[in-house]
Amino acid sequence: MQITNAILEQALGACSCPTFAASRVAIDSRLVIDGDLFVAIRAGNAFVNDALMNGAVMAIVDDAKYIVDGKTVLVKDSLTALKSIGNYAKTRANPKLLVGITGSVGKTTTKQWLSSVLSKRFNVVSSAGNYNTIYGMPICLAGLDDSSDYGVFEIGSNNPGEVSELSTYLNPDIGVITAICEAHIGKFGTMADIAREKISIMDGIKDGGAVVYDGDLERASEIRTRASLRNAHCISVGFGSNCDFYVKAQHGNNINLHTPIGPIEYQISAAGKHFAYISACVIAIMYAMKINPMDFLEYFGDLTPVVGRGVMERCCMNGIEFALIDDSYNANPTSVMAALDTLDALESPSKIVVLGQMRELGDYTMSYHKLIAEKLYSMLLQQIFFIGDRLLFDIMRSAGPTVCFETTDDMAARAVIQSIQRNSVVLLKGSRSASLERIISRIHRYCMG
Repeated sequence: MQITNAILEQALGACSCPTFAASRVAIDSRLVIDGDLFVAIRAGNAFVNDALMNGAVMAIVDDAKYIVDGKTVLVKDSLTALKSIGNYAKTRANPKLLVGITGSVGKTTTKQWLSSVLSKRFNVVSSAGNYNTIYGMPICLAGLDDSSDYGVFEIGSNNPGEVSELSTYLNPDIGVITAICEAHIGKFGTMADIAREKISIMDGIKDGGAVVYDGDLERASEIRTRASLRNAHCISVGFGSNCDFYVKAQHGNNINLHTPIGPIEYQISAAGKHFAYISACVIAIMYAMKINPMDFLEYFGDLTPVVGRGVMERCCMNGIEFALIDDSYNANPTSVMAALDTLDALESPSKIVVLGQMRELGDYTMSYHKLIAEKLYSMLLQQIFFIGDRLLFDIMRSAGPTVCFETTDDMAARAVIQSIQRNSVVLLKGSRSASLERIISRIHRYCMG
């Protein structure tokens, strides 16, 4: 949606707003491009001049010290203003359906795959990157306009209460709860607390809407109970035969799915049980949207992992061909196990794992890393590299031939590169703080000569 002074006057109640027209909203002055509306949130007020120099046509500030004549609009609270702009765009565009997706793992890929498939025939607006917070969602909502058919938005959470807040703000027609696991357990305390956080997406679902959820969850009955309070239709997805949609069989990239409308067979360009599950979620969501998934199966073959979340590429370095699996975006015990299972199923004479420490596990840090070490020990691996706190070195060395580093530096990158053999498969998996993308970048540079 093009944002103008007239829209600000309606959305914010601003008076005598300077005339302007902006193509999009930005809250980081470093990412501003020509034609943006810059919304200065908290410390962002100090960077208004930078945003204007970078091409912003107007800025919203909530500190009078940073007013620039003819280029700023002063409001009481910039975050409230940002949310009002997003809400205005949502109301004005009035798309057919809004989908909100939460969960511990799989929500980004689910969002991306659903948007990709739907966009073949519809105009779809979805969350960009990791814009899944109360700051990012209004920016994404501002992308809705009169031509938008559907909106697909990710709902993230690092702290208790955020899912409920975002869901209430979005007010989706369909809420989605993907797999729930130990991610951020250090902040939430227990698995029960994490589950309650994700299930709180029900707080914002429209009355009479629908919830698509992981039917294999232990707390699935709680989801159904909460859904009944919202008069929401329940659709379960998983591997158990009690689910409405369940993966009946998987052979490589070929998937056989049981559904209420009959068996569905299709292919995706991603190997692994977790990707089969996500594809099933996409089909279940389309069913909830009253869209016939059979009409879109031809597009599922184009579905590939999102960058940093399991992308496999063939590489060649000094005449040595090998495979690189980039799963470096984030890590928790469940996602690490899934990545290792995928690697274990591949045929290769040389398997190498580069594991970055799993963060935000709190008191469970030692026990969960021990669990991963036991899994690694059970696999036939040529080499393991671990990057993280020294306190975990002994645990990880129990996994087998393990080389430990405290940081992802040149020494770590060189060690990984020197271990690669012909037909090796190299898996890189870790929390973002491990910066495993540095090793991936170094490998790419070596491959280019």
